[in-house]
Amino acid sequence: MQQDNGKKISVRDRLIEALETQIEKQEQIIETQEETIRILMEHNDELMAVIDRLSQL
Repeated sequence: MQQDNGKKISVRDRLIEALETQIEKQEQIIETQEETIRILMEHNDELMAVIDRLSQL
């Protein structure tokens, strides 16, 4: 019985470790997405400024 309990804990610990790894990767993806959005918004602002200048000609 104790071996089964030890195996269950080991499996549980591996599952927790895998989930923690997945969460870390998801956080990295979210950070990358946030940075991408920030860059795209800056680029959009620059394009809008160019369009505004051109439309005033």
